[in-house]
Amino acid sequence: MIERLTMKKKLILEKPSATISITDPMTAIQRKFYNAFLYIAKEELKRDPNKSEFRISLIELKKFFNIEDKKNTYLKEKIKELMRLITEYNILEKDKERWGAFTLLPYVEIYIDIETNAGVVKFDIPVPVKKAILNKEKNFFAKIDLVIIRGLKSKYAIILYELLKDYEYVDIPEMDIKTFRRIFGVTDKYKLFQDLKKRVLDVAVSEINNNENIDWKVDYKLRKIGPKYVAIKFIKDKKHFLEIKQQKDEKELEDNKVKSLIVLIPEKYRTKILENYLLNIKDQYEYDYIKAQIEYVNAKNPENYLAYLKTAIQEDYANFKENKEKDKQFEEKFKELVKHLEQKYKEKSIETKFSEYVKDYIFYLFNKEKITEEEKDKYLEIWEKYFS
Repeated sequence: MIERLTMKKKLILEKPSATISITDPMTAIQRKFYNAFLYIAKEELKRDPNKSEFRISLIELKKFFNIEDKKNTYLKEKIKELMRLITEYNILEKDKERWGAFTLLPYVEIYIDIETNAGVVKFDIPVPVKKAILNKEKNFFAKIDLVIIRGLKSKYAIILYELLKDYEYVDIPEMDIKTFRRIFGVTDKYKLFQDLKKRVLDVAVSEINNNENIDWKVDYKLRKIGPKYVAIKFIKDKKHFLEIKQQKDEKELEDNKVKSLIVLIPEKYRTKILENYLLNIKDQYEYDYIKAQIEYVNAKNPENYLAYLKTAIQEDYANFKENKEKDKQFEEKFKELVKHLEQKYKEKSIETKFSEYVKDYIFYLFNKEKITEEEKDKYLEIWEKYFS
């Protein structure tokens, strides 16, 4: 079976506009799965417009979504969830002639191909979606890159990205808050508007703006009547090439940080699962925090390295936060010491450089047993940063 998902840097799905502005009950992974199924259907319908069933290699599907699921339990559950969902479409009425509702996936089967002895996913898509793909001249289409979609974490960012592509050459229309909630799948969530703004709007906008592969940046304006927010208007603009370069530089820096963390891990524990775990948590914890936990776990040399590392990171086994607070307090003490010595330095007209004077004084305190060796080393470490 031809590898249609995993061999390309770009995978453009020409997605009918009416299927973008939908009441969205899907999670991020469900939406990604559904877009992959639409892409396969579109490719096969190009070759045979009368085709009623579509196929994709099971291995290819898992590889594209980086799923390690030997018994297909996770995959089956996600597919069943999709099959239970019914959605309305064309909510923003970009296509004035259409309104409808359908089951997202009417039929799916996973089986072993007798000739190749490989797993295959066989499926069908809703009739109105199939018609929309076939009757291209009568529909509006958005060119969605599935590789970009795959890299987005939040389902709200995925929805916003698809809206940006759907209205790439025109303004996204203002939508009332009720419509916004329906499209973003939060009709029964985040009743307080501040929660909606923080957990949906700001999350989606931030992820879009910080993705170097997306050449749009987006903001929004809220409209109020009295004390109540009644509508939202997304405002998009092309990113300047310098912004994109900066994002790429930042991404490269983050990737290098992850690589440097992986190098710290003993080679026998460097599995793909562990690498993916570090990639997934790199935005949740600061680099030095993860590094401290890895070094702590390395010293313990546990039998189940990954499980122990996960717990160490969650529970802060390395006492990173406590030590960081101590370091902060120590820096304050150092600054007080410097301030005290500045006055003495001026009064005595000392010929030695002030930085050397401070360093000599640290050794003086240590020799007089007024500070411990650990405190001396800590002072010298801060001294180096302070006067470099």
